[in-house]
Amino acid sequence: MTIKKVDSIFSKYIRLRENDNGYVTCFTCGKILHWRDATCGHYIKRQFKATRFSEVNCQVQCRHCNYYLQGNDVEFRKRLVEKYGEVTIKWLESRKRQICRFSNSELELMYKHYNTLVKELESKL
Repeated sequence: MTIKKVDSIFSKYIRLRENDNGYVTCFTCGKILHWRDATCGHYIKRQFKATRFSEVNCQVQCRHCNYYLQGNDVEFRKRLVEKYGEVTIKWLESRKRQICRFSNSELELMYKHYNTLVKELESKL
């Protein structure tokens, strides 16, 4: 199992969990788009593995915010605080530099978990 494969199913889950009849709203700018056209934005970037698969850290973003505005971090943090509270976001930020290595079995478990969730959400489309 590769981390890339888990990234793919996790991204799909993040985009599907926020879907309303196939459409999602960009977490940072409010643009409405089809879930397949959205991206999985990370407040704390993916290079920090301890928060890479955090469901709090990851939210639906349009391509413009995620790629061209490099995550639109100021707005991302503001909205995370509104949604989860300052304490939770400070805790998330404190985890950023923790050393984290995923074993193959951990990656397989994460993949199976998110694949099951994705199938459930897809059945509701």
